[in-house]
Amino acid sequence: IKAILEAGGIDFEQEMIDRVIAKMDGKQAHELIAEGYGKFAACGGGGGGGAAAPAGGAAPAAGGGGGEAKEEKKKVEEEEE
Repeated sequence: IKAILEAGGIDFEQEMIDRVIAKMDGKQAHELIAEGYGKFAACGGGGGGGAAAPAGGAAPAAGGGGGEAKEEKKKVEEEEE
């Protein structure tokens, strides 16, 4: 564990490593993964909330135009006020 963390440049506390090893004692990796996966699934999670809006200076997609993005940005700013 220490070698992996050190290789990644991650700081750790020996006490925490000792706790992890004590809790893993007698368990197989696939058991721990399955148990952890179940806990994450219970949280709902699912990750990303969707794509980020394009930056204001981003070039429009093929076809030109670009005025629509500016109008939409103005509408959003007005709604926030």
